[in-house]
Amino acid sequence: MSSPSPRLLLRDARLGPGGPLRHVLIVDGRVAEVAEEPPSCDESVDVAGGTLLPGLWDAHVHSAQWAQARRRIDLSPARSAREAVDLVAFRPGAPGAGFTVGYGFRDGLWPDTPHKSMLQAAAPGRPIVLVSNDLHTAWFSPAALAAIGRGEHPTGVLRERDCYDAMAEMPPPPRAELDRWVAEATTAAAARGVVGVLDFEFADNVTDWTRRAGAERIDVRVGCSIPVNRLEEAIGRGLRTGDPVAGSGACWRSGRSRRSWTGR
Repeated sequence: MSSPSPRLLLRDARLGPGGPLRHVLIVDGRVAEVAEEPPSCDESVDVAGGTLLPGLWDAHVHSAQWAQARRRIDLSPARSAREAVDLVAFRPGAPGAGFTVGYGFRDGLWPDTPHKSMLQAAAPGRPIVLVSNDLHTAWFSPAALAAIGRGEHPTGVLRERDCYDAMAEMPPPPRAELDRWVAEATTAAAARGVVGVLDFEFADNVTDWTRRAGAERIDVRVGCSIPVNRLEEAIGRGLRTGDPVAGSGACWRSGRSRRSWTGR
């Protein structure tokens, strides 16, 4: 005979902004009772008047891109190309691929013009990639251009389709390291009240999240979308929308398909 599920009590929780204080009993991950007097429990946490809200779901994330973006150097304070260079010049390269990556500059507001020579002068031989706030421009150092086979580019500043293609050609970090970064991102999201995400990464998301489950702690539920170019493969594997992913404890589910973005 199985033992009864633990009963967790949240004491003095405020039910929504400005709501009343109540004691909330959680059993099997679900609200079992809301009471003015504390019911019996196995464990209790004093919420001390904190507001209790439903968990948040982020309905559109790209997990690998999100995890890598969290490690980029913040360039939003840069008021010129020179200031952007100064923000990254003395920072080490990212682990694995060795690239130093910054994000968030707005070169349309700068008095000077970015150029690959500025990055080369500040950090000779280092592969540096700086991405604009709107993701439509990327500024590459000569070493970074060479690493993706674009060493002859005249300025190192790539825009629109050239930018997207160049970013896709950058070598990814080692898989195990990226999985760890994704797991850490889920922990950070959970700390902000996010309980689930729908991952629209253009990848075999079911396989990727299954692998992560075996090596890392994942602190949110996950919906694994199926990119349209993998739809037939997913059907052949017997995946169906809403079905639990094997080995996830029903925390992850196969999600809907989506069309690949074409940029048109």
